[in-house]
Amino acid sequence: MKKTAIKLTLSAAAAATAALLLAGCREENHRQPSAPKVAEIQIPAPIDTVAMDEEHRFRIRLIKSTRSNTHTEK
Repeated sequence: MKKTAIKLTLSAAAAATAALLLAGCREENHRQPSAPKVAEIQIPAPIDTVAMDEEHRFRIRLIKSTRSNTHTEK
């Protein structure tokens, strides 16, 4: 009878331990917040203003030369 009581006690203790461990794992999973999603930041590519500046200067020279040519014809 003692062997049966010891086996029953050990089985009950093992079952209780397993139940507590499972309950703790489930609670831990619910308690942890999910990792925040990382938003991708899109940085615009740098603009090469040298070519734009050269084109602007060319247009200004063109306009000035056109104006000076029209004034000399008169």
